[in-house]
Amino acid sequence: MMPLLRLATGLFVAGVAVGLFQLWFSLWSPEAFLRIEITLGAVLTTLVVVWAVRKESAEYERQKRDHRLD
Repeated sequence: MMPLLRLATGLFVAGVAVGLFQLWFSLWSPEAFLRIEITLGAVLTTLVVVWAVRKESAEYERQKRDHRLD
């Protein structure tokens, strides 16, 4: 699960870097920049959701195995 979290962190940093580069150097047209940011945000959100679901599922299975569920 840690690789997903690391990848999500990397995507967040990439999104901030893209935003700063656009702010200072205007590398892309506004439409292209918006597409890049939306794509990064969608992939980041998907990774975070997958990571959270996997973590919760593993915790549930651990509790189920240890008979801690009522």
